[in-house]
Amino acid sequence: MKRPAIFVLFVAALSVSAQPPENQKTVGLRNGRYWAAQTEGSKIDFVVGFSEALAATGFHAQSDWSEHFRGTETIGEAVRGLNQFYEDPANAAIPIEKALVVFARKLKGEPPEDSAALIAKLRGIFNAAAEGTPTEKEK
Repeated sequence: MKRPAIFVLFVAALSVSAQPPENQKTVGLRNGRYWAAQTEGSKIDFVVGFSEALAATGFHAQSDWSEHFRGTETIGEAVRGLNQFYEDPANAAIPIEKALVVFARKLKGEPPEDSAALIAKLRGIFNAAAEGTPTEKEK
């Protein structure tokens, strides 16, 4: 009886310690600051997990994600694409899942002006939502 309680407390302690700082989330979703703090291996794991979650829930076939990210080659491309996307500090508050949509649309051949318009829209939405979140300089 005592072992299950200890196990539950151990798992609860791990989940609390695994929470990213508040500035690494926007509207509860992990953002570019979170991405930048991860190792390359963690980034690959994130993209694989995201892709598998979409597939498991049935959203994979309905998303911009559906034609891409099936092999390790495209997973690596996604990681490199996100690294490049988040090099621009103006994108830091955009959640990773939204940045992946931008990347998938670019892979599908979306015109650059359409991508730029989407990025501008996402910046407006998520930078406004993140106001009050400390910036990297304020930490």
